[in-house]
Amino acid sequence: KRESEAEWKAETGAQGNDLTPSSRAYLLELQKRGVKISKVTLPLLVDMSRQLEVDLLSLSDGDLEAALEVKDLEKPVATSSDILRFLRSEVDKIEKNEDPSTRISSTQSLSSFLSGSLPDEGSMEVHGTMASAAAHLVKHTRSCASSSWQCELEKCWSSLEVIWSSWSELEGRIEKALSDKETSWDTLRSLLTELDHSSLLHDGLRDRLAYENQDARSHCGSNCPTAPLIGRF
Repeated sequence: KRESEAEWKAETGAQGNDLTPSSRAYLLELQKRGVKISKVTLPLLVDMSRQLEVDLLSLSDGDLEAALEVKDLEKPVATSSDILRFLRSEVDKIEKNEDPSTRISSTQSLSSFLSGSLPDEGSMEVHGTMASAAAHLVKHTRSCASSSWQCELEKCWSSLEVIWSSWSELEGRIEKALSDKETSWDTLRSLLTELDHSSLLHDGLRDRLAYENQDARSHCGSNCPTAPLIGRF
């Protein structure tokens, strides 16, 4: 266990004073270590909560260590809160349809998230660690009515799975419509509107849909409705 930033710098070769990026890297390293350890400690604490019918994760880290008579647990309560806050944030950004560049916006990226395998580089490094821990905890932590944290974790994860299913279903309907030469202009226009109003971002599919939509409209003459197409800006 590294006791200080100085020891960490000596071990990793990091340079700089307290205001340099090396200090931030040290803090991120501490957070990542705590998250990784939580993969073991949190399922055990939830199991104990079930057996005792007491929500152990509702205690402070200090009170938890005192109650269990165990020291140096690496702040499991704080870490569990960080993981849950991270998941809630990801769900909220999707449900509020925030800027796609700041959130998960495709079935591929959401599928990776649910598998716990986000890119471990750049700004995604901490996110990748959190996603990996969340995926592991959902899989290895049994349901527990006594643990509000576990219940919320399960709820957030379920929300992400529902979003993935709805995105996949929409993509499937669009692909089917595009592959059918008999698909009407009205159907293509309806799908384009639905895609543009959804939180799903798929530029390639949208471009194909918009092209086929315009092409179908050019062939339906006076029978086409005059309402303009809705673009995504």
